[in-house]
Amino acid sequence: MTLTPEEARRVHVLILLEGKRITPPQAAEALGLTPRQVRRLRGRLRREVPGGLVHGNRGRPAPNRLPASLRGQIVAPARGRYAGLNDYHLTEKLTALEGLAVSRATVQHILRAAGAGGRSLDPRRPRLEARAVAAPRWLGADPAADFPLSPIVGGGARRLPTG
Repeated sequence: MTLTPEEARRVHVLILLEGKRITPPQAAEALGLTPRQVRRLRGRLRREVPGGLVHGNRGRPAPNRLPASLRGQIVAPARGRYAGLNDYHLTEKLTALEGLAVSRATVQHILRAAGAGGRSLDPRRPRLEARAVAAPRWLGADPAADFPLSPIVGGGARRLPTG
């Protein structure tokens, strides 16, 4: 069984505690736990050796995981008929047309895990640049002088200029 760095650190501190090289309050402080939690971990380490410090759900699938068949029903249309849709629109199509009531976050998670990720609206993604558009010739050299917008933009409290 492989231990995570945090679990290995716990084992190391508890071994020091068992060897009476540190006190229970020192072990609690080193692990960021209460003395009672250290007593419980120490008992588990004595009963189950290092495996007692590993989380009990490790290696088990999540209890709310969607079945593989349903995951396939999401990935197949995303790669086929609905290819190119973003996650939000794909979720709408799956709900309305395919009868699959899943959240957008679930669709996104399943597609990313399957490597069939839909388009994301990532702010780091390059966007089309705005192009400067020249004013039409019929507006004249300075269009802002001919069409003052401040009375309109300012809430309409002022009168428009006449003349």
